[in-house]
Amino acid sequence: MSSGSEEAVYWQPMEFHIGRTLRRTFDVFTRNALAYCLTCALVQLPNLYFDFALTQHALQALPFAYVYLFYSSIAGALCTALIVFAAFQDLRGRPVDMAESVSRGLRRLVPVLLTSLCVGIGVFLGLIVFTIPGIIFLLMTYCALPVCVVEGQDPFSSITRSAQLTKNHRWGLFGVTVIIFVVNLILGFAIARLAFPYAYNATMHALLDYFQSVVVSAFSAVMSVIIYNDLRVAREGVDVEEIAAVFD
Repeated sequence: MSSGSEEAVYWQPMEFHIGRTLRRTFDVFTRNALAYCLTCALVQLPNLYFDFALTQHALQALPFAYVYLFYSSIAGALCTALIVFAAFQDLRGRPVDMAESVSRGLRRLVPVLLTSLCVGIGVFLGLIVFTIPGIIFLLMTYCALPVCVVEGQDPFSSITRSAQLTKNHRWGLFGVTVIIFVVNLILGFAIARLAFPYAYNATMHALLDYFQSVVVSAFSAVMSVIIYNDLRVAREGVDVEEIAAVFD
């Protein structure tokens, strides 16, 4: 796999700027886009199976629908956990080994799933109460998964730590979520246009939806890592080598 640039090792922002973080996310993602997307493609395979099964009316029982919804809700968290180490290696200018990254992510599988579940419940309850609390909680917990993997925190400590890191930067993070939402819409529109000749081909639609989900999940996972890193650099005065030293 390719390695990060020398600039990635020595240049660090003194302040947190969301625009600069977005550019760094794009750089890190594109340097190893294939590796990240293939990893997320494997994670998302069960969803592809469910999509195929649903289009063929093979899944009629309600329990299967619950399994589908549950796995869909945690797939993004799994992608993030498996990509964290690889993204940090790129930031450090070191070769990216996805096999090792996946292995390290799987070591934190249970805490990551529990953290994702806690975040999901909190956002859901907040949205039910009055939309805005759910959005605020989502922004507060933006870095919870990287915290869980890198710092080895339990779910509740990961959420608390994320709230501390994101404090005073949540408007910027809200902008990021809006950007990802818009990009997802644009990608969905492009895929819909591409799939237009296959309007009655359920298999093609499932494959294209799968492709969209894989790309968005991979990019979002890398972005959460870069945001976590840049927030720590800005708030704590550390550099990427100090943050990622836990992996050595």
